Amino acid sequence: MFAKVVTLGPDGPAPVDTRHGLDHVRRVRREAKRRVFAVNAVRALRQVAPGGNLRALSFVVLLGGSALDFEIPDLIADALAGYGIVCGTGTGTGNVHGTEGPRNAVASGLVDAYARRR
Repeated sequence: MFAKVVTLGPDGPAPVDTRHGLDHVRRVRREAKRRVFAVNAVRALRQVAPGGNLRALSFVVLLGGSALDFEIPDLIADALAGYGIVCGTGTGTGNVHGTEGPRNAVASGLVDAYARRR
């Protein structure tokens, strides 16, 4: 498919019938990601920042599968820039244990936490 909105199914890409152009679809997709990921990143960071003050944080490193998305790191970086927080994106994404890359962050953290308790 070229210049079509598609869903991926077992038989490959299937076009989605829409009267909207690709620019509109892109804006809607980015806004949905911003509302979910960027807003929740700010909310979560407020919970762990000293005194709930985001300006007390100097940087964050993105971990998990979302760090590999082609838009989410930039959306989160944009949301944090106003607080003076540097956000690791692209090649700056975290590398769990130096071998796992960013995707394995949650599972590695849970195993590490469990191992520390024993």
